[in-house]
Amino acid sequence: LPHEQVVELANFAIENELVDFEKDAILQQMTGKDIVNTIKLNKDVPGFFVALANTLLALEAEPAEIITNFLLALELKPQSKTIWIHYLKALFQLELFDELLEDLDAMDEMFEQNGDFMYIRVAALFKQGKVKEGTNVLLKALSDAPQKLKVLLALEPDIIQRSAVANLIAAHKRMYKKGNQPDADQIEE
Repeated sequence: LPHEQVVELANFAIENELVDFEKDAILQQMTGKDIVNTIKLNKDVPGFFVALANTLLALEAEPAEIITNFLLALELKPQSKTIWIHYLKALFQLELFDELLEDLDAMDEMFEQNGDFMYIRVAALFKQGKVKEGTNVLLKALSDAPQKLKVLLALEPDIIQRSAVANLIAAHKRMYKKGNQPDADQIEE
């Protein structure tokens, strides 16, 4: 095979995480690429960017630097729900609610209706003063993923103090025991 095709073959093996030690050794001799270690590094690099971004967040670094590191991780693993959750929580902590909600809108197609993302949306909507919309999303989140309520409470512990939220959670628990779902219009602010 010509050298260009061998390099393409090695790149294909890396991109598709194809590990065959015998063939990888031959490709490494021909291309100088260590396929097994490259695959391992490719798996580790997104985690490095997330750890760096979270460290920068804790150190109150510039928001642009924090976001850049998250975006680098997402570029490498765009389907990683875990990376998206870290990124969205960082946007929340940085009070970049408009950007957070835009990203959630874009992600709805990728992850469908995800409980973690719904509760993050609720927190952002309430922070923006969009109580009615936040209440409607909370109602859906409680119906679809009640076990994920802790995501909301971790982001915004004081939200439980809001009567709309406390009433909705209490009504959901009561109705759930009866086998029904509460309607957002039935909940008092």
